[in-house]
Amino acid sequence: MSSVAAKLAGAYMGGTEPWQIVGNATLMARWMSVLAGASLVWMTYTYVARQGRATGAVIAAMGVAVAPGMVVHSRFQSVDMVAAAFGFGSLLAASMMLPTAHGKVWTHTKAAVVAGLLAGLSAGTKYTGITALIGLVVVLMFAELAWTCRLKSIAIAGLVALATFCFTTPGIFLEQEAFFRDLRYEWLHTQTGHEFVFGATAPGWVYHLGNLVAVLGAPVLLLGVFGLGFGAWRKQPYVVAALAWALVTYVLIGRAEVKFLRYTLPMVAPLMVGLGALVSQWHAQGKNSGRIGVAAAMLSVAGLLGGGAVGAAQMTMWMAGPDSREQAAAILKAEAAKGPVTVGLVSDPWFYSPTLYPMATAPRFVPVDQRDAAMREATKPSVVRYIAPDGGRINWDVRLIDEVQPDYIAFSSFESDDLARIAADPAARPQFEAAVKDMERFRDRLQQDYEVWQRIGTGGPRIHDLMYIRPEVWIWRKKPKSATDSASTSNPSSTTSGTSEAPAPTP
Repeated sequence: MSSVAAKLAGAYMGGTEPWQIVGNATLMARWMSVLAGASLVWMTYTYVARQGRATGAVIAAMGVAVAPGMVVHSRFQSVDMVAAAFGFGSLLAASMMLPTAHGKVWTHTKAAVVAGLLAGLSAGTKYTGITALIGLVVVLMFAELAWTCRLKSIAIAGLVALATFCFTTPGIFLEQEAFFRDLRYEWLHTQTGHEFVFGATAPGWVYHLGNLVAVLGAPVLLLGVFGLGFGAWRKQPYVVAALAWALVTYVLIGRAEVKFLRYTLPMVAPLMVGLGALVSQWHAQGKNSGRIGVAAAMLSVAGLLGGGAVGAAQMTMWMAGPDSREQAAAILKAEAAKGPVTVGLVSDPWFYSPTLYPMATAPRFVPVDQRDAAMREATKPSVVRYIAPDGGRINWDVRLIDEVQPDYIAFSSFESDDLARIAADPAARPQFEAAVKDMERFRDRLQQDYEVWQRIGTGGPRIHDLMYIRPEVWIWRKKPKSATDSASTSNPSSTTSGTSEAPAPTP
């Protein structure tokens, strides 16, 4: 989808330079996520309105629209929002066969075909999207149909989903070796973790509860869970179907060692279905207690108790305001304008690095020799990253301080938070002992010769794929010669530290 859109954009917008081509592709892919997120709002409203009340449908749709995590990730070039939209579309199509006083009822065959088509598109976007078919199965269990019709509908939906998946993923046939190699990699990756990112964190079943709180806000999440449970207890088919898909998604992501927040996005619309069903029930009562419940739901979505619209506004302000990486670069470039300045980096520059030169945030598919060459060409300021004579490189290499001695050293929370957390956990530390020791040696040596000069981006989110929008960047400045000598005299050993200026472990 993004490839076709990017080609169309290129035809109209022009541009043959690599950065222009990549720019067009990125912009179009982000628009895909925007449209997918917007469609989820409409589909959530329609899903609840067909079986509940307009009040519940509006509040449920608003819950999706202003969920902070949804607002952030609907602006990213990633598969998750599009996969979630297709998946919930499959659920909506299945619900269209349920009797309602608010619109037409589809035949079970039509519902099965559309549900299978959308589930196949979701799976073609992200493999786990195929689980959306569980909604159709649940709806069929409630439908007044013969068992033969139910089985026929499931078979039709399965075949349509499989055909759609194969059509949208032609690598199964055209590049089988690469397809199965990458599929195997993805499977193993989810089982083994994402290097340091999720080291010393709670199991997925627990960790994703924190992710869901960040996505929705605690009050909205609690009301959504309660609404799904209450609707299931009352055997409301549309609520049970949403609950089933949310539970299957939670089980799949909960057992994995990779725990990105974006993996919870398919659960947001089903949870808001629970909220909408609960509000519909309260509104139908016409009692004061029901009115209080509706008001509480509205205040929760507004974010007066955390998350909601207030949280989304804060996230939007961070995304629309100056980026901490660009702020750090501007500060260092201003220093370089006064005279020659060298800035040291503790790891290979990437998306988390200050934008000190055009290729500083180049993606990893750019060959390392090209990225190194671009770094060497930077002059205002000069940028260095310690590389051993034999070409070896490690993160947090103390030789950057001992041998290169740059004027400034910059690093971000992406580089420091995870290792700091692991270092403080005796159970997790042994698995990453070498990397943790490198970081601790570097930190201790850093505090002898350098001092914290600037901290940019404080107060931002600390969850990995929310921190993209506002990482914290530390800039350490070399101490004056006399201060360095004094520190060396008072603390000749480089084995201890613990000053408050060091990056603190994060929860």
